[in-house]
Amino acid sequence: MQQWQAALARHMPDIRLEAWEAAPAGADYAIAWKPPALLFQQQPDLKAMFALGAGVDALIAHCPATLPLIRLEDSGMATQMADYATRMILDWFYRDADYRQQQKQAKWLPYALDDKQQWPIGILGLGQLGSVVAQRCQSLGFPVHGWRNSPEAIPGMTTHWGGAGLQEMLPHCKVLINLLPLTPQTSNLINRDVLDRLPKGAFLINMARGAQVVDEDLLAALDRGQLAGAALDVFRQEPLPATHPFWSHPAIRVTPHVAGITPLHDAAEQIANKLQAFDAGKPVSGLVDRERGY
Repeated sequence: MQQWQAALARHMPDIRLEAWEAAPAGADYAIAWKPPALLFQQQPDLKAMFALGAGVDALIAHCPATLPLIRLEDSGMATQMADYATRMILDWFYRDADYRQQQKQAKWLPYALDDKQQWPIGILGLGQLGSVVAQRCQSLGFPVHGWRNSPEAIPGMTTHWGGAGLQEMLPHCKVLINLLPLTPQTSNLINRDVLDRLPKGAFLINMARGAQVVDEDLLAALDRGQLAGAALDVFRQEPLPATHPFWSHPAIRVTPHVAGITPLHDAAEQIANKLQAFDAGKPVSGLVDRERGY
């Protein structure tokens, strides 16, 4: 709390920040990530809610439909996600896991180098996060396919849209990266049908939401060799239960929701700018469309 107070005060010296449990009724704004429904009961006069992330699925369930909900836009997370994605891709491409295993066995066995043109990357979601990840993959020499809902071309990238476009893109993707917002339409999207349409031996990276991947279908695809590996940073239940099979599966890399950590000072500056604009009646970017869910 003290860190947030200091960070926001750099941009709004008169701001008064309080923990929601102790705050008296009558607060003007709320800043939260996964607030309980009780918050909105205790603060019925809020003017707007500011989300501490780009995804707002955890907020929409409790946030009143009439209350403006404003999300973060990038705030330094896109670069982190691009780092995460390329770290995983390059590890697979250069077979680093195999070489690490060989080192344990004192085994000398060089592998032939693959052609990056045979490793096209498919990205689900081409918003502010996905577009940065796509550009990073392109800069490393990998062909990139991107999928979005709307028919909008992006220079230098093969773009696909809609249901038919997704089916068209999947067979081209050696690596599939999920960066979609969680909505009723994207829940359970990455299921057996989607995984089976990828080329045999493909890889999956999920940095969006765990509920978009059907866990059982992913495990089955790995076990039968349809997928060669997966890097998972988000899960249906977090923290991931210690008994979950993802922890021990040899083809899965588990990280604890760290692909895009919200940087305190960048987020505080963005929230302060949005709050000041909203308070002045000016247009605010990042206003969530409740029908779309983002």
